[in-house]
Amino acid sequence: KDCEGALQDADTAEKTGNDRESVTMLRSIIFNDFMKDAARADEQFTILINEYPGRRAWALAIRAASRNARGDIDGAFDDITKAMAIETKPTHYILLGDIYSGKKDWQNAVDAYTKSISKAPNPFLLFKRGKALKELGDYEAAMQDLETSLKAGEYMKETNASFIVTGEVLGERPMSQRMDAMRIIENESGLQGLIVRP
Repeated sequence: KDCEGALQDADTAEKTGNDRESVTMLRSIIFNDFMKDAARADEQFTILINEYPGRRAWALAIRAASRNARGDIDGAFDDITKAMAIETKPTHYILLGDIYSGKKDWQNAVDAYTKSISKAPNPFLLFKRGKALKELGDYEAAMQDLETSLKAGEYMKETNASFIVTGEVLGERPMSQRMDAMRIIENESGLQGLIVRP
């Protein structure tokens, strides 16, 4: 990954009159996802938030995910709340659930995961909600969610499958389909190295 080369290409594209909005989005992704340079990524997110109203919700949500990943839970909560005031997507509820989990606010985490599950059912969300339910002491509901989420692994064994293919695409849903989030789910589900994603 030649991040510096990609940044130089972005600079050249901007200087030759290409769409500044797209170049700013590219820079934000390079700084955030590949270089892990939070300060420079935040600068790009701030440009998108302030100068491009059509990208405001997207940039707020991505910045929220970035802040949450680096432990800035309050900043993440502020950003996702602002993004959800503009538009609400199932992925926003996933991140909101993750933020509440980070705050150990288990009931709100369960509520957020439940809203996301109702809009886009997913065994990995059941796994997250199951963990939050366990923290609340609702062991019966937690077991139900965890058992349902683990059925994918059981089915794999029953059919002698070598792997599980999911519809997740790295970066397509930037709040949940991040490499770090995918690895956590893979490890906690016991399916390390067995999940194939496009």
